[in-house]
Amino acid sequence: MKKYTRKELIELLEIVDRQISYPVQLIIIGGSAAVLKYRVENATKDIDYIDDSPSFRHAIEEANLSTKLSVPFEKVTVHDGPYHFTDRIVSADVSNLKNLKIFYPEIHDLILMKSIRGNENDFDMIREICKKNRIDVSVLKERIDNEMDHVIGNPERLKLQYEICLEIAEEFS
Repeated sequence: MKKYTRKELIELLEIVDRQISYPVQLIIIGGSAAVLKYRVENATKDIDYIDDSPSFRHAIEEANLSTKLSVPFEKVTVHDGPYHFTDRIVSADVSNLKNLKIFYPEIHDLILMKSIRGNENDFDMIREICKKNRIDVSVLKERIDNEMDHVIGNPERLKLQYEICLEIAEEFS
């Protein structure tokens, strides 16, 4: 499966922006948020997003046709972010966009969201996020303790994944 660089993702977002004539707010999560906002160089295979526009899908299809990139956009309806992650979203620094208003999870929230699935790629991405950005381990601990009890999964496995996440963050703090 092809992976897309920051440059390719921005190009596609700019084309999507030109396809729409109304404001659309996107919260980009997952690996694409790490690549676009937090300087992760490990490319991503898709753009996972949460949006407020039911007709946004058409703009994505038009943009993919005009670029031949065919980046898979995946609308996420269920996500395991900390309880209040939408209160902490941060805005994008993609200045050429008129109608797309792009936001990302705050860095600690994104790290916790990536830790849920807990595969090797997720932990590699967490490692790169921690290496290239300032992380406050106490914030991660506080959110694990107070904002992640809704996550469905094997409690022992989740506990282990959070511990690995904290170890990675401590390594670079």
